[in-house]
Amino acid sequence: MIDRIREYERERGVRLIDGFGMQCHFWGSACETREYMEQMFEFLRGLDVELEVTEFDVSNHSTKEIQTSIFENFPEVARRYGIEVFTTWGLNDTIAWLHEEEAALLDYDGNMKSFTMKYIETFSAKCN
Repeated sequence: MIDRIREYERERGVRLIDGFGMQCHFWGSACETREYMEQMFEFLRGLDVELEVTEFDVSNHSTKEIQTSIFENFPEVARRYGIEVFTTWGLNDTIAWLHEEEAALLDYDGNMKSFTMKYIETFSAKCN
């Protein structure tokens, strides 16, 4: 789709697209490794647009260790690929749309999980 928009831009001498907002709903499966994330962002970086994560959560359809690994790896990979805009999908595990899967950055009581500070540091650095 972005290639088609870029072709339209070239043909008509207009600029229509600067960025791409992507949903990142991780399933929590063993294949969603750090390498998987890097391949995903490498492909998207090839589109030559600003990338934004407009929805983020991590379901738990395998093990808690795999889910935690995804949570822990994501901010490091996102930073490496220049992701500056990040939006979670749900405030905490109680009111998130995946409320039974502990898929948010805050627990059921609104407390930060062990990896949450990484997200705050990664995605608020531009504000300092």
